[in-house]
Amino acid sequence: MEIPENIKLIVFDLDGTIIDLDVDWACLKERLHRRTLKEYNYDCDFNRLDESLILIKNKFGQDAYSKLINMIADEEINGVKTGNLKQEMIGFIKKRYVPNMAIFSSNTKRAIEYSLKRLGLSSFFSCIISKEDVTNPKPSSEGLKKIISFYGVSNKDILFIGNTNADKEAGKNAGVTTYIYE
Repeated sequence: MEIPENIKLIVFDLDGTIIDLDVDWACLKERLHRRTLKEYNYDCDFNRLDESLILIKNKFGQDAYSKLINMIADEEINGVKTGNLKQEMIGFIKKRYVPNMAIFSSNTKRAIEYSLKRLGLSSFFSCIISKEDVTNPKPSSEGLKKIISFYGVSNKDILFIGNTNADKEAGKNAGVTTYIYE
């Protein structure tokens, strides 16, 4: 991958970009559904996971949201243990083409930090934006804008590497150069 000369910061997505988490998302969403039905008598299907979590947070508060986030984090962390590493991307990160690198992911903070530590990559990233850090999930550019603010750089100085249409749209919405890794 060729890095444009003006790039001062590379932002990575996690799942599907650095590692493929081994998570049965359909099963997890069903467990989240059953829990909200049981504890809050609320029927939420979790087909759109991030939007559903925000809805639960707004309707039932931070404690309800945190319980669900912890369930998700536990599953994601288990998925790190058996996940498929993206060796090419890990090698790219370790070459440190630019001095600043960040993570913007729809995964939980705990799972991101665990993944980076397990892969020996924690020291490469000085800013991590997770699903808990944004009000508006991808494809919103909110997370990228927080990273831009953290580093004090222009959106023209950023390369965002992700693997989904939501990543592509988030990058477009933030006005940053975006590379979709397959």
